[in-house]
Amino acid sequence: MSMYDEIHKFSGDLMKVKLYCKWGLITKDNREVLEPKYDSISYFNDDGFAEIKLDGRTGRINMKGIVCIQPKYDTIDMGYSDILYKVRVNNRWGLIEANYCTEVIPPQYDELLKPYSGLIPVKFNKKWGFIDIDDKEIIRFKYDEIIFDDDFVMGRVGDSYQLINLDLQNCAKISL
Repeated sequence: MSMYDEIHKFSGDLMKVKLYCKWGLITKDNREVLEPKYDSISYFNDDGFAEIKLDGRTGRINMKGIVCIQPKYDTIDMGYSDILYKVRVNNRWGLIEANYCTEVIPPQYDELLKPYSGLIPVKFNKKWGFIDIDDKEIIRFKYDEIIFDDDFVMGRVGDSYQLINLDLQNCAKISL
């Protein structure tokens, strides 16, 4: 007789187990890999991670069943970039480095867009600016809106538009 309420084939040598409505992982020889305390465990994606949920928060485990990203995020967007995951907590966005699962930019921004020319466009306190991967402000938060084109980036402040030189300075102002 098993000590678990349910046992399911999961991946490789891992079995998904349910105990008192909580999920965990064991090996085929019954060694516990991940304590049954999670509300759900998804199957592995192409990147080799499975989503875990605990008390409404999301995290990730690797193919060995090791928790790589603690379940403390509302959302983890794994499609953000090849090397970064976009994460959200309490309507604030940040970034996690994908390979090492380390938080590189804490969730603190209103919005966070995909990198553009090596910089990350972010909205903070209702104003747009650009940061680098070290969370250093490169172009200050002053724009009400930013507009991207294949060849340029433009920022709006009130009724005035500025071409933004991503080499760290505004290169022209256009009033409309």
